[in-house]
Amino acid sequence: MPAETKNSTKQEAVEESKAEPEPVKGEYSGWLCGMVPNPEKEENSDVLVLNLQSGEVKKIITLEQISSTQTCAVSPDGNWVAYTDWLSQDPSEGVFLTVRNLISGEEKVYLQNNGCNPLLLYMMWLPDNHSLLLNLSLKNQQYYTDTMSILDIQTEEMRILDQGGVWQGEKTIDSDQDWTIHLTTQEELDKLIEKYGGKESIPVEENGSYNFVEFGSPSLSPDQKAVIYSVNFRRNSANWSDGEEMARLTLASGIFLADLEKGDARLIYANAVQKSCMGNVAWLDENALVFDRYYNEMSNGDCDIVTLDLHTGTEEIVSPRREGLTAQKVRGADGNSVWISTDGEEGEKLIQYDIKGQKKVEEEFSYGGEKISLWRFYEIP
Repeated sequence: MPAETKNSTKQEAVEESKAEPEPVKGEYSGWLCGMVPNPEKEENSDVLVLNLQSGEVKKIITLEQISSTQTCAVSPDGNWVAYTDWLSQDPSEGVFLTVRNLISGEEKVYLQNNGCNPLLLYMMWLPDNHSLLLNLSLKNQQYYTDTMSILDIQTEEMRILDQGGVWQGEKTIDSDQDWTIHLTTQEELDKLIEKYGGKESIPVEENGSYNFVEFGSPSLSPDQKAVIYSVNFRRNSANWSDGEEMARLTLASGIFLADLEKGDARLIYANAVQKSCMGNVAWLDENALVFDRYYNEMSNGDCDIVTLDLHTGTEEIVSPRREGLTAQKVRGADGNSVWISTDGEEGEKLIQYDIKGQKKVEEEFSYGGEKISLWRFYEIP
């Protein structure tokens, strides 16, 4: 064999060996997971997984004395379930997190006695099946700071990938308390608005009594190395002005990306529509996202579903704002399809959209003779 061919073949082998392996998909990857009341005992909850492709509904476990309004997540391999419950009858004391091995029945409890009165808003298992990605809101005095964190259930180590904050506005929050947050100056307010994707400033004297950051539900990148989530920077109150369409509470919104190893959270998309905020976001593929954009501060349903090409910045509306719908939320995406749940006068619906052809198919999931509300169901990566 000629030397050139040998070298070429050797080089190809080296390059092939360096190629990164394809992400591993678990048994329930791409399914939705959530809780519903147990059909026989409403005080109990059943953890369900739903297959968006086949329509299959499968019960994972019944949780006794756990409300279906709590948060849960099933691991991609189906071996673990995590769920929350209140620490006490006083919700201000926060929640604790239980992780159960569905094979051995072993349980372990996290987030207890840590002094931060946590609220767990969203969570999902990572593909390694032993790490949980948490949107955790931690209480500091009487205000909450959103964080995007990873909990290793084996080492119990918690790593923060991104953290929001709370800033005092123009007015005093409470003169009887020794607050550690400081009065926001015009310069700082402008920088915060810009940091979180805003393009329009407001006079600091028109600001509310405090500003805060809210993170949305996380979505794992196709290569499983990063996570994206919506971020909304808000003030707690706003005065109506003559000629203003709505009180502008959301000062900035956008989509952030954080590396699962390094953190290094950064803004990758600034919301193109001011006076609106963002909800769920998901990957269509490695070059495109889909998200829901809310008007009127996520009330009265004023919402559209938008796709975003990350290379060109091009936006296209998949499902426009429609009268009679209280909301639309992205539930999952796969290549050219996106699943959207809607809620309105005709009840909740799950709609599958073909992005290219704009075709749509309505689907329905039932359990125990009742239609499943998907409002608190999230995709398993």
